[in-house]
Amino acid sequence: MSSFLRLGGTVVMCALAKYRKRKYEVPDERAALKRIAPQGFANLLWAVAKSPGPQLGDMELASFRDVARTALSSQLGDFLPQHLANIAWALARVTASEPPSVGGALPLQEPLLRLEEACCRRVEEFKLQELSNVAWAFATMGEECDRLFEAIGGEAELRLRALDCGSMSWEELADMGLNTLGLVWAARHAGHFRESLRCTAASALLRLGRSLDLKMREGPESLQTTKSPGATWSTGNPQEPFVVLELPDRQVLLKPPGWEVDSYQVDCEADCGSQGSKALLSTFVFSAHPERVARPILRDEVHRRGFLHRLDVPSSGLILLATSYEAYYDLAFQLNSGELIREYVVLSHGWLSPWRSELRARLHAPDGGFGTTEVLARGKPSLTRLKVLLHAVSLGTSLEAFSLLSVRIITGRRHQIRAHVAHSGHPTACDGKYTAQQTFNEDSTWCCRNFLHRNCLVFRDGAGQLRKATAPLPEDLADAMRFLRPRPGGSEAALQQWWEQGNTKMLEWESCQPLAAGQGLPTDARQEAASQPLAAHTGVIQVLTGRQAKPVHGVAALTAMDNGYPSERDQRLQVGIDVFGECVGDTALLASLRSRAAKLSHVPVLFGTHAVGVLMAFCDAGCLDANVLKALSEAIIRNLERIPAQDYIAVLTALANLPPDLQASLPETLLEEVIQALKTRGYGTWRLELEAVVHLLEALQGLRMEDEALLELVCDRLPAALKLSDCSLTLLVRLLEVLGEQPARSRLHVSTHLHRRRKLQTALKDQIVRHVSRGLDLESQVVMARAVARLGFEDQLTQEWLSRLVVMVEPQLDSLSADTACDLSWSLAQLSWQIEWNRRHSQAVLKRLYGSELGSSSSSEASETDPLDM
Repeated sequence: MSSFLRLGGTVVMCALAKYRKRKYEVPDERAALKRIAPQGFANLLWAVAKSPGPQLGDMELASFRDVARTALSSQLGDFLPQHLANIAWALARVTASEPPSVGGALPLQEPLLRLEEACCRRVEEFKLQELSNVAWAFATMGEECDRLFEAIGGEAELRLRALDCGSMSWEELADMGLNTLGLVWAARHAGHFRESLRCTAASALLRLGRSLDLKMREGPESLQTTKSPGATWSTGNPQEPFVVLELPDRQVLLKPPGWEVDSYQVDCEADCGSQGSKALLSTFVFSAHPERVARPILRDEVHRRGFLHRLDVPSSGLILLATSYEAYYDLAFQLNSGELIREYVVLSHGWLSPWRSELRARLHAPDGGFGTTEVLARGKPSLTRLKVLLHAVSLGTSLEAFSLLSVRIITGRRHQIRAHVAHSGHPTACDGKYTAQQTFNEDSTWCCRNFLHRNCLVFRDGAGQLRKATAPLPEDLADAMRFLRPRPGGSEAALQQWWEQGNTKMLEWESCQPLAAGQGLPTDARQEAASQPLAAHTGVIQVLTGRQAKPVHGVAALTAMDNGYPSERDQRLQVGIDVFGECVGDTALLASLRSRAAKLSHVPVLFGTHAVGVLMAFCDAGCLDANVLKALSEAIIRNLERIPAQDYIAVLTALANLPPDLQASLPETLLEEVIQALKTRGYGTWRLELEAVVHLLEALQGLRMEDEALLELVCDRLPAALKLSDCSLTLLVRLLEVLGEQPARSRLHVSTHLHRRRKLQTALKDQIVRHVSRGLDLESQVVMARAVARLGFEDQLTQEWLSRLVVMVEPQLDSLSADTACDLSWSLAQLSWQIEWNRRHSQAVLKRLYGSELGSSSSSEASETDPLDM
């Protein structure tokens, strides 16, 4: 306890000092804690959560829990709203990433329920900032607090509707805007961002921005520009910024490398890999158009000089700039509500598994802009989504593997992409902050800077119209791509398409196609590899090790082996995700790697939590055998509590893709342990992502497993995942199809099961309507109809859509493919809709498919053997 109390500094010791019996006597700290006033508890927990330095150790964390439990066991009616908000914030900051204890309960589950109840009862007493802090805290901890968010949302709506901007000072308006945006982020992150709150918050922020414009004597009438949308300010110098898209009150700038987005706080430490001295982006805005200096927001550091987001100095890409306060709060609302889309292209070290679709780890950025962003339990929730586009090998001074990625960030933390990929063992190319100096020096021989470029922004303009700005890969990064040799197979085809069709469309998230998992290498490539000398195999192993990287826990290394076992240096490293699986399919080499894997499985420091990654990689390469599977299974079971929750689904997905003989050899307890751990984490802090849900249900289907409790948990969490996800058509169809197979007893059972879940049914239908309204092609609509029919959606909305689909199909009956025609017939028959039309259509299709065989049947015979009755 004493080591914990020291973390709180002066605040803590002052709180305890008055309870000392003598001047130099060590107090009974537990007894003293019971006598601390509510403000003392709040200050104590806040001070510890705010203290700099590494995250709490086990003893300090246990002491923190004791203090929190003592505080929340008191009479919470004596606590001021500020005290409750500070305690909630501190709990979220310190304990949000804790795994649940045995039985699925959080270590502070009961005290948290008491805190939630107290906040609900007194929600009217909270200031908006305190409401925002409480919402942020519970959203960050992943708590299912429907009642709390309903109360906070309702109270916030009342206050925002009654907002009188004209009577508020500049500082009060700025604070109100910040707190409202924080509330919007928390509600969305928690899955409780209801439409009424969305509309109210958006309207209030626009009024607030307009009021600031008026107070600063910059009304909308002064925001006109002589430039037409799409006009550019450019000197023709690629090292100078220029405007990609210009609108009356907002612009999209292209930032070259070496320029800094001087929003409100500059990076105090020079970023390795930047070119020369840093130039400030605001100076470009002022010099290009001196009249813009008169716009107050461009000089306002509180509002980040109008810049909506940052971009690292050595990186290039698109930056959104607001030239009025109204535009700033409009865009900030879009950013915090998840409507504003940011896309990047990244080249990372190693061959990242195509199965990897997201990186989720809490990030902590040190105060003042010094140092690197770290993955810490006390960091902020951070989520990066990605698609692996191709694998390649560099032609520089050393043989080295790389992956080209298309990336979308859901949160916007400092150095988020660079920290996430480095943490996974795949740092960005030529990154001086997140790779070792040796790696940076080698990368610099063929790549002139950090290979990270923001290539796309999607947002709404002042009239609510969707705008999209894109920027192709700059010449310096395109030149670096010429030093890459693609891996044979899908990567080779992708890189060829890159050079033939240009990279703009290929890199956009919606249009780019991820590399197919489990491709392996073509037969001729395997034969060629088998004929190479052993030295070539050694080179392949070095390529797959992921090179040296910072931080150390993200390194993938198998070098410096001593008699097959790791040296002392290697025991400080962890095996990376893709060391084994993406190698050349040569028998001798694979045998060597299997041997190493089996030996490494006995070294928990190296192999423990990364057994999941090795299992995925082996499955992807199709080179798993029973012995290695057994070793990996044992390592996974031993380290199950230390493995991230999302990796449980990766285990099930990998096992579902195993050949039947290997599935039969699985340890009996592995699947049971993983399923139980998944349910335990699911009842705690873990929030399922939509893609993870689809993978999970598909894996259960492939393993022929049914677990009612797990399905119940998934269905409870699925509506929130559907609201938060940018659900593609392919993903939605996969979800609808796999839901139709759960619990795979009868369609009627599934229909009844889903109809009992109104929230889930509504969320699914909202996604269906969203995609249908986008004007899907005929085949896509038929695929959707089949999925809907499997779930038994028979409401009026579905019937109206199917009626329109029938009208669309009528002129194209003869040109429909057999699969599309049969799927449509089956869907209409399942829903008992358009029966007569479907009968005629089905007979015409069958006649077209089978010709004279069907033509010889009489109409009465056809009626008796109606295919719709089968």
